[in-house]
Amino acid sequence: MKKFWLYNVFIFFLFIFFVFSCGKKKQKSIAKVDNEYIPLSFYKSEYQTFLTKIYHKDNLRNRYAYLNNLIDEKLILKYSQENQLDKDSLFLNITKNIYDQLLLNFYFDKNIKKNLIPEELELRKLFSWQNTSIHVRHLFARTMQEIQEISDKISLSEQAWETLAIECFKDSTLKFNGGNLGWYNYNDLDPIFAYNAFSLNPGEISEPIRTKDGFSIIHLLEKEHNGFLTENDFQLKKEQMAELSLNFRQNKFLLDFMDDTRKKLDIQFDKNTLLELHQFLTLVNHKKLEFIQNKQIVFYQKKHLNVSEILEKLSKLSDKQLSKIYTPFDLKQSIVGILCRERFMLNAKNQKLHEASAFQDQFEKEKKNSMIEFVLNRLKKNQILDENEIEETDKEKYFQFRNILLSKSDVFIDSAMVKNFIL
Repeated sequence: MKKFWLYNVFIFFLFIFFVFSCGKKKQKSIAKVDNEYIPLSFYKSEYQTFLTKIYHKDNLRNRYAYLNNLIDEKLILKYSQENQLDKDSLFLNITKNIYDQLLLNFYFDKNIKKNLIPEELELRKLFSWQNTSIHVRHLFARTMQEIQEISDKISLSEQAWETLAIECFKDSTLKFNGGNLGWYNYNDLDPIFAYNAFSLNPGEISEPIRTKDGFSIIHLLEKEHNGFLTENDFQLKKEQMAELSLNFRQNKFLLDFMDDTRKKLDIQFDKNTLLELHQFLTLVNHKKLEFIQNKQIVFYQKKHLNVSEILEKLSKLSDKQLSKIYTPFDLKQSIVGILCRERFMLNAKNQKLHEASAFQDQFEKEKKNSMIEFVLNRLKKNQILDENEIEETDKEKYFQFRNILLSKSDVFIDSAMVKNFIL
């Protein structure tokens, strides 16, 4: 009997504690939108980040401005849910792209972004380079075979540089000035190009190096140090130099990783079909698609893809990516990039990165942000308000839309908490 009484007392106090905790959570909420609370702890964290990004100080105006922004987000997400915008075909496509890119990011973070600890000597070298300008020229090729042939010709004759530049470059300036880039600071150049260029002494010529655009041979013409360096300056910027070192190593590792994947896939092309597809895409040849769509164009790891299948993959590229396809070689590189990307995606799923809570949390966050942007874009395009409002400015349309959402929602702000909380 005594045990039963003690058990009831325990349950009673547990219930009181639960109710008290819930009440306490509500009291620590700075605002409420319908049945959704905005916790003070969450608000403070987000608000602090907001102030840091815009370089503003904490004041009551900024507090209310940011809180209203969070409330607006909840109102817009509620609107999108009520109108089932998450099932819109355009948004589903946006969501798919977000998912794929995020999965790739997680894959690269795990397999490429190594925690490399740079040596003190390298940090000092990078600090010196940050206070140095170089005058540099280069020769460029798209493949290792081409750049090696250029390198062999330079070895035979130093006077061959200007002639080779005419053959290397399409850009008229670089073609006739010997590939002269002019004066540059370290941060103005591609990380791998910069690291190799600044490693040279004046007059030296590098071995062929791999960059994100292709292959280069670099000739350092002049080097100029800017100002007097102190130990105190180095210590203040030591952390930045570590980031520069990591950036260079990660970029190099990524290129090596991509090249290794291409070799493993062993991607081969039917050259004639590749040329026909390029001519079709650039309207050089007006031959109808039906004459080439079933032709096999790519072969790799016992797989065969025809023109129609490749066109479907190319259609998923952005306008910016498509605009870079000028030559058959560009088309070939784009296709190789797509196939490597597909392999990375497969590897990421095999590693079950998409099942990680960190991935899922980040995906939900980015999906919500994209939905808000999606709704606002619809508003700008007059796809939400009545036709008689289409002459209003974007700002006027937004506030009218916001007022409509507010009229359909129960919003509460704890003004005392907004005024009195301490960051």
